[in-house]
Amino acid sequence: MSPLARRLRPLAPVALLTVTLFAAVGTVQASGGPTPVAAADQNQIIGQSKYRCRGGIQVQVTQMPDTARVDFAGRSQTLKLAPEGSGMAYQNNDFAWFSQGKTSFMKNTHSGNLALTDCVALGN
Repeated sequence: MSPLARRLRPLAPVALLTVTLFAAVGTVQASGGPTPVAAADQNQIIGQSKYRCRGGIQVQVTQMPDTARVDFAGRSQTLKLAPEGSGMAYQNNDFAWFSQGKTSFMKNTHSGNLALTDCVALGN
């Protein structure tokens, strides 16, 4: 063993520990275990679409990981992602927004009446 290797040998476990800590995902807690990496920001915008509905009503839908904000006619509704078999659906206690193929619509969840119909996506 070379003289340099003999001097560095006592440091080898420290170097290995340092490399292991830097390679871990997240940060290291006092207990030695990694902390979980923060989940995606629930307010992060993942998409925006504009629509023109019957009567010329303009709608903007801003999608986030679990919600969508639907802005129309001076109003704004935040809706939660809801299971839907053939498209996307978001709803809250008052409204539900459905997108199927090239058309979308919004209905009042209390009355079942359609609040917005024949909504067609506009080029962004």
